[in-house]
Amino acid sequence: MVTIPRTPSKRGTVIGFHKAGLTLGQIARKLGWPRSTVQYTVERYKQYDTAYDRPRPGRPSKMERTTRRIIRDITHHPQVPFGSIASTYNLSEPTIRRIAARHGLHRRVMRRTPFLRPQAIEKRINWAKDNVGQDWSRVIFTDEMSLELGLARCAYTTRGVGQAFDLKHLQPTFRSGRKSIMVWGAMAHNHKFPLILLPPGGLNAARYSEIVLPKLKEYEEILSAEIDRMVLVVEDNAPCHKAKHSQQKRDTLGLHSLIHPPSSPDVNPIENLWSMVKYKVSKRLPRATNVEQLFEHCVAEWEAIDMDIVNKVVASMPRRVEAVKHAKGYAIKY
Repeated sequence: MVTIPRTPSKRGTVIGFHKAGLTLGQIARKLGWPRSTVQYTVERYKQYDTAYDRPRPGRPSKMERTTRRIIRDITHHPQVPFGSIASTYNLSEPTIRRIAARHGLHRRVMRRTPFLRPQAIEKRINWAKDNVGQDWSRVIFTDEMSLELGLARCAYTTRGVGQAFDLKHLQPTFRSGRKSIMVWGAMAHNHKFPLILLPPGGLNAARYSEIVLPKLKEYEEILSAEIDRMVLVVEDNAPCHKAKHSQQKRDTLGLHSLIHPPSSPDVNPIENLWSMVKYKVSKRLPRATNVEQLFEHCVAEWEAIDMDIVNKVVASMPRRVEAVKHAKGYAIKY
């Protein structure tokens, strides 16, 4: 007697023929199977709605119990390396990696997000509530970007799909003083304005008012004339932006600000463009050897960004608002 291997794929073939209207006898002749085997396969599918083997009854094997403990440890302590977990259970690291992969868990670089204090979280929630239904096509998003000489070391965590922005998988970032050049940029729907190289030593209120705000006024007038509506300007909460001198200059120029929550680059779409520029500059060969070349590379990559991408990140703002509300003020995937 010939044994018919009833694998899920072969069962699926039988079920497919059955759904196509073939009789049990026709399926048996087509596959060369006994009619009783075809009948059993179809009846089993009707009863359990699956072509896969069902779990066997009885006490789980020792390895199954160990697997559950391993997954529990990985879930509760996602930053512990697989090697450490392997030594705890006297298993190899590849075995731990395979067990984790079967449960949808993989080692990934921790996403870096600014540290959020309770006050910042509350302000993010209020920002989301205030901007439901906002017309983002009339908003100019601005920000400064620094190109640092060194790269931050990546930290790893073990997580599943859709868990990247759970709190235990995030790596808070703090301000760093190591900078080589700093540029200021602005963007809006259908607009990507020229970058400005800022002077060494960073910005203070006087420099920001003298160098940046007049340019921002020019960009505001361009967009306002195009859409024939009042334009709002987004600036983050850097000290030079919030200073009294800057506010007076802003009032003099007639700029209208849209409040931006603190420590919230994830709700400023220009950050997505900055990420693209930094990545492209880091991949350029030959590399820049001085500040002037670094700025030239930065400008070239900024100008190379397609306008469809600019409009796409602006169009994501309503989703960001909803995501902040859903996350109760914590960091979101953007």
